[in-house]
Order: sequence, then C-alpha cells, then structure tokens
Amino acid sequence: MSNFLSRTKEKRRIDSSKQPLVHLQVYLEHQVKFGEHVGIIGSPKELGSWKKQVELEWTPDGWVCQLKLPGETLVEFKFVIFSKGGEDKIWEDGNNRVIGLPKDGKFDIVCQWNRTKEPVQLLGKPVFELVGEAAKKADKDATASGHTAPEEVQDSSSSGDGDVPLEAESSKFGGQWKGNETIFMRSNEHQNKEADRMWDTTGLDGTARKLVEGDKASKNWWRKLEVVRGILSDSFDDHSRLEALIYSAIYLKWIYTGQIACFEDGGHHRPNKHAEISRQIFRELEMMYYGKTTSAKMK
Repeated sequence: MSNFLSRTKEKRRIDSSKQPLVHLQVYLEHQVKFGEHVGIIGSPKELGSWKKQVELEWTPDGWVCQLKLPGETLVEFKFVIFSKGGEDKIWEDGNNRVIGLPKDGKFDIVCQWNRTKEPVQLLGKPVFELVGEAAKKADKDATASGHTAPEEVQDSSSSGDGDVPLEAESSKFGGQWKGNETIFMRSNEHQNKEADRMWDTTGLDGTARKLVEGDKASKNWWRKLEVVRGILSDSFDDHSRLEALIYSAIYLKWIYTGQIACFEDGGHHRPNKHAEISRQIFRELEMMYYGKTTSAKMK
C-alpha cells in the first residue's frame, strides 16, 4: 500500500512539472518612502493566495519581479506597500487587477500604482494562445470580475522566481503617461491652472536657468518647443552643446509624459506650427553633428 501511494505522489509530481507555464515579468512604477517595499499578492498560490505577498525588487526601471504562473488561468492580483518586520500594509485602491493568461509564453506587464481601472496588457508573444471557449471564458470573467482583495494578509513575504531570463527593453517606463487625466474643454475658458506650480531658479545659471525661465513664460506645447529650439541654437561650443542636448532631452521627455503640463493660451496659429518648429530643431541638431567646430568626441 505504501509503495502504491509513493508511486501516485511521484506521478502527480511529474505531471505537475509538465504543466504549461507562463513566464511573467512584472514592472511597477511607483515611488515609496525610505524603508518601504512593494509586493504583489493575488489569487494563485504563486502569488500567495491572498495571504503572502511576493516581494518586488527595485531596479533602475522600477519595481520588478519574475513569476511562473500556470497557463490558461484567470489571475487576480493587487500591489501592496509594506515595511519588513511591520504589520501594516497599504493596498492599492479600487477593484482587483485581472488578467487572463494564455497556455504558454513569455510576457511582460507594466503597471502603475492605483491605476486599477486600466486593463492589464500582456506585452510579448505566447507560444500557444487561448482559443475557442477558453478565450471567451477568460474575456467574460475578466470583464465581470469585481471582487476585491481581503483586507488583511499575513505579515510575510516571499521572493519571486528570478531564474527566468526574460527579454525586456532597456526601460519599460520611457513612454508612460505620468500626468493628470486628460480634460477636454467644453467652452472658451482659458483658466490659469498653473497657480500651484513654481519655477525656482535658485543656484541655476546658463542653460538650466534659461530653460526654467523659458518654461515659465511658455504655457502651450509649441511655445515650449520654441524654448528647446532657442537653447539648441544658442549653444556655441562642445560644453554648451552637450549641456543643451541633455537638458532639452530631459525637458522634452517630461513634457511628453505629462510631468510638465501644457495649457492652451487662447492664441491661434497655423496647424503645422508644431511641425515647423520640430523641423527647425532637427536642423539645429544636424548642424551640431556636422558642424566644423564640433569635436569628434562630442559626436
């Protein structure tokens, strides 16, 4: 009898090892206070069955963890903030995040704290995709799910599997929108919404000071482009060019991701105004690169 039970357990172990798995790399962009950590907790046992959070690791790309999850399953999860050794947990607001996994494959998901209403998108390509009734069921369950996570979990954490080499871009957050939600104007109201912003030039000089002062005087998108064009055209040597390129790149990225807001100032201009300024910026960059006074090291 004991031999029979041993063979049965061994067979189950082998069958379990052959189960198709989804290799999932999770990215979360969120800043926490010193001493705080971020975890992911959810419905499958690999995510602690709502009892133990899996700790994410901090990297230059944000909070990251690698998971192995059973394929063709519907996974509900949330992110939590916790302190090691502490009992308090901070849960994301809203309903659980829901994602339907295919049978197999390697994927990334990119999330932002508290944006639980946004659909979770698998980035990557499955080996086998959900088809037929399985796909319909996953879509239906994901749409209908409105359950929220338990309010309390045990104070413990476990590390996610880190042995799955997943291909990822250098940064998953480069193009993510970080500004406020878009609000469309319904009337000709050009209110000054910049009252809570400040432009501190203390300790700044040169290009950095020009950029801050220029942004203060430039509310809308094309005027901010003009600030960049002016900074690039005013550079005259390798040092000033490099400084202008670095500050302009950072400034444009903050505009692109909404960290620096653009406001309509009520003015009127040609529809191709933005394109024309962008063309001028491109010409400035060309002259920098091919200019006779630009050193080989700068290139």
